[in-house]
Amino acid sequence: SCIPEIISEAGLLIDPNSTSEMANAVRKVLQDPVLKKGFIDKGLKRARDFETEKIAQEMYGFLKTLESPFDGMRQRPLVPNKGDALRNDHIADLFAKIDGNFPGGK
Repeated sequence: SCIPEIISEAGLLIDPNSTSEMANAVRKVLQDPVLKKGFIDKGLKRARDFETEKIAQEMYGFLKTLESPFDGMRQRPLVPNKGDALRNDHIADLFAKIDGNFPGGK
């Protein structure tokens, strides 16, 4: 499951099939205001890691790493002999559109 990675240190991980673990975790947070405040603060900070703009910027950075293998190959198809396959000039157009939509782009 990806839950431990998402939660990080912003919450308690429990066995979802164990009602006693669930009850103990809820009790622990309700009885400890410092723990509760810590989870709230860490949770809000963790949520910022998943904001749309941040994810888009990370995806943009990744896509930019894919651009270099296509330099100088604009007329060669990515998938040869597949008729109207996606071509490198389409990828160049995609990057031009991406660059125009992000601060610091071309």
